[in-house]
Amino acid sequence: MKFQFESALEKIGRIIARQYNIDVVFEGDVACTDGKKIVLPMFDGLTEELCADLNGFLDHEVAHCKFTKFDEMQKCLSKFHGEMLNAVEDVRIERAMIAEFPGTRHHLEPLNAKLMLQINETWDKMPLPVRLIINIQEIMIRGDYRRDADTAPYMEKIADPAAGLNHCGSTTELRWSTEKIVKAITDVRLAEKSGGESDGDAAGQAIDQLLAEPLDGDGAGGSLFQEFVIDVHRLVDRQIKDAIQNDQRDRIRADENPEWVRAGEITQSIPFSTKYDQVTDHSGKGDRAKYAAAKRSVQSLVSPIRQQLERILKVKEAARWVTERDRGTINARALNQLLVNKNSTKIFKEFVKTETNNVAIEILVDMSGSMGGEKIDVARATCIAMAESLTALNIPFEVTGFYSVPDERVARATRGRDLSRYNRTDERLDLHIFKSFDTRVLTGLSEIHVGGFNPDGECVAWAAKRLAVRKEKRKILIVLSDGQPSTGDSIPARLCSDLKQRVKLIERSGIETVGIGILSDAVQHYYTDHIVLNDLKDLPTMAMRKLAKIVGG
Repeated sequence: MKFQFESALEKIGRIIARQYNIDVVFEGDVACTDGKKIVLPMFDGLTEELCADLNGFLDHEVAHCKFTKFDEMQKCLSKFHGEMLNAVEDVRIERAMIAEFPGTRHHLEPLNAKLMLQINETWDKMPLPVRLIINIQEIMIRGDYRRDADTAPYMEKIADPAAGLNHCGSTTELRWSTEKIVKAITDVRLAEKSGGESDGDAAGQAIDQLLAEPLDGDGAGGSLFQEFVIDVHRLVDRQIKDAIQNDQRDRIRADENPEWVRAGEITQSIPFSTKYDQVTDHSGKGDRAKYAAAKRSVQSLVSPIRQQLERILKVKEAARWVTERDRGTINARALNQLLVNKNSTKIFKEFVKTETNNVAIEILVDMSGSMGGEKIDVARATCIAMAESLTALNIPFEVTGFYSVPDERVARATRGRDLSRYNRTDERLDLHIFKSFDTRVLTGLSEIHVGGFNPDGECVAWAAKRLAVRKEKRKILIVLSDGQPSTGDSIPARLCSDLKQRVKLIERSGIETVGIGILSDAVQHYYTDHIVLNDLKDLPTMAMRKLAKIVGG
């Protein structure tokens, strides 16, 4: 039941997005792409097998994003033509992907082997149109096809054109070529019917149904293609549905067993969608006059904070003896040099201990509605005082903030869906960067404000991921918050357990966390290391002494 600070699926999505510059979003319970973004399902607890298959699936979907012209896929003559084009396009784009990124072979080949195993097991049950498409695909892959009585009359006419598909270099060329194959199959079927052959058999009727079925329809009684897995998309989709059913059963058990919550075993708080979450970057922006006024109000705090931070954030680097020095401690091993040159001065050694501020800091601010009034003023002033001090010490840091708000787009996407396994169903995250690692300008901090609700777990994880990619040896996440996590559409117990578990796993990953309670002691329930700040004037004294004890050891 336990989940990871960053799930395997999230990690795969993040890597894909960075490596191929493709947008990856998480929503609902399907995996698909529209050529511009890849949509992945929202759930935790991936099995090792499903994680491996999703690696292959993602490489496959990236290949579609890079090499498929999706508008061409909408120009097919029928459902049958569309399924045929999709099958042969899968072969083409995977070849192109492996040619450009050879490492993807290690993910794609095992997934296709599993697909082939399923095809072998169900071949005799597959309707004729599906078998024809698989044969065409296999001609492209291995130069041969499966022979049976039903497919024989058709394969005699289309085997050579199918082999020619390997010479198509684009989705457009494949569409043209598969149109000719569909026409050849239609001609064979018309000849059979005109000759009085197989006019009423099931195989012939299946061909007739698929040839007549429009591209965007399911025909009378549903499409035959919905019943049989014939490609990577459907294979992975079925595996995802099975995994989600298992996840849902576990989640129901967790909700029905309060002792699981007490034991920290409740599953992750899963939003229905991250598609509409938005990140606003205020770095280098903001009202300069407003920031200058805020800075003046905390200027007297900057010097003591700087002194405290300078002391507690130093990281001991490698300590070693450096030989061949002109002064220092006598190096006994170098005394023999005097026998060769009595004027030698390089007979000393020196113990060198390097201290450096090899640390990166992320300051995250809860900007929910309950932080209004004095609380957000204290939080903003705290951030400014710490930011000025960290800047003076040349310590890399950034300041971020979060809240969630209702979004009609999310609400529309969830209508009619089973939402029992989700815990954020009509809100989006509003995430803010007030000062990024890449800028020294602090005026963006003047934009710290209050918004809606606070699903802390998701947002703390977002900030931790930003910090985790830093190269500094030491990483510290400081969270300023005033209370319990909440949203307008969630089960509170899940949100609270989610935050507690995520903080534990973030710390286990090597990131130190500190919760600063703004006029509230709620942080003590989630952060082992915490400070309660009841008055801004306490910052350079009690709060900084506590912070020194926490991160200074």
